[in-house]
Amino acid sequence: MDMKSSSPKDIKQGALFLWLWREYLRRHMWVLAIIVVLMMIEGSMVGGLAWMMQPLFDGVFVGGSKSQLWLVDQAWEYHYSVSLEGSCHWCNCAV
Repeated sequence: MDMKSSSPKDIKQGALFLWLWREYLRRHMWVLAIIVVLMMIEGSMVGGLAWMMQPLFDGVFVGGSKSQLWLVDQAWEYHYSVSLEGSCHWCNCAV
């Protein structure tokens, strides 16, 4: 299928996906597979973080205890600083 000679109204979605797969995505299949696995790991880590922090949030916010509020702040500050450092490592920028 020649995408350059077809008008946008004539192109079907399935044909467009097959063209994209054949022309570009197939040669990057292993990179895409690694990316999917890493996204699954990252999603499970976020779920694990939420599961570990649930007692803390239940005790502080639901229980009304303000003595452990600093722990919530420190946990989120650590989480976002590690995330920022990791993303800056990949794009070679300075924090």
